[in-house]
Amino acid sequence: MSFDLLNDEQIIVEIGKQIDILRREKKLTINELAEKSGVGTATLTRVFSGKGNISLKTLIAILRGVNDLDKLENVFVQKKVFSPLGKNKPLKKRIHKKEVLQPKDFTWGEDIDE
Repeated sequence: MSFDLLNDEQIIVEIGKQIDILRREKKLTINELAEKSGVGTATLTRVFSGKGNISLKTLIAILRGVNDLDKLENVFVQKKVFSPLGKNKPLKKRIHKKEVLQPKDFTWGEDIDE
């Protein structure tokens, strides 16, 4: 599934569905998952149905409850760039963008004295 084609609400619904699939694959009832994760059954039901927002802490707790916390690693996969010299530059800590100056109302020949 490509999340690029979905709006925010559709993504939340899809994440809820995927978490519910994980729960059912692990053969956990909602009550068992609530006990393992420390998240209430009402919250879990809202997550599975895609209603409302959850915090990252709640998402982490749920993934811990289904023993799939490693799914988060896929979110932060960094691409390795091949360097023929074997030197990979570390990422910069700060990003500075140069301001491009636009010329002000320039017309040809304005510098010629008449």
